[in-house]
Amino acid sequence: LNSAEPVNYAAGCQDPDSPTCPVANIGDPLVHVTLETWPYGIRRVFNLPRDLQPTLISVLNYNTIDSLFIWNSVLQAGKKDGIDLNYYELYNANYFLQNKYFDSWQQLLSLIPSGTIETCSQMDAGTFANTREIKTYVNVTGNNDTACLDDKVWFSPACLKLNDTSLCIPLV
Repeated sequence: LNSAEPVNYAAGCQDPDSPTCPVANIGDPLVHVTLETWPYGIRRVFNLPRDLQPTLISVLNYNTIDSLFIWNSVLQAGKKDGIDLNYYELYNANYFLQNKYFDSWQQLLSLIPSGTIETCSQMDAGTFANTREIKTYVNVTGNNDTACLDDKVWFSPACLKLNDTSLCIPLV
């Protein structure tokens, strides 16, 4: 996926490649959150019709080109339960199980056409100019577990620590 496609899905667009989103289901988007959206995706947000633009929240405390988009109904559901999903420290599964507010990774994979998913091996090869930066990750974290499930899903150490990947929040 390029960074504009998840933005379209979060906006409820039926066509992930359409810059104008002529057909949308704003009440039930295919994706509820994206974490890392690069310049192409950011431009897409501002080119969508105003009523379809996803809510923008930042999870980082410094200026960056990456952003987190979360559907407002998901944000409000968390707030109703006393959890502010804008605040990144509340994503600590030792204290809160936020996964109930998001689609599971299995649901997410079923919604995204498999031919449009950039696989881990494609990222490792830099096929689309994206990389997983495995060497940097291992150097910084000391974690050598960089394998992907079905070449599509990488589980973070925090996710694996839960011993139940259904509790993990998927990010596209």
